[in-house]
Amino acid sequence: MKGITEMTEQEILALTEEDVQKLIKLRMMEEGIKIMDKPEVPELFEIEPADLKTFTIPFLKATLLQIWKKRMR
Repeated sequence: MKGITEMTEQEILALTEEDVQKLIKLRMMEEGIKIMDKPEVPELFEIEPADLKTFTIPFLKATLLQIWKKRMR
């Protein structure tokens, strides 16, 4: 098969989709580009949120809040 630069305008217009793909693959091989399959689309799924429990210690909470306020000044 001729390269695209060696073809006349009529030959280029007469190319089928299959011929165009062959020319692309040929050019890729000449340039040393690896032909790879398209990557698979990953299968996504929902993850249920974890049950979180929070515990507060009134004395410790107040102390930590005071320390945080002092640092923010």
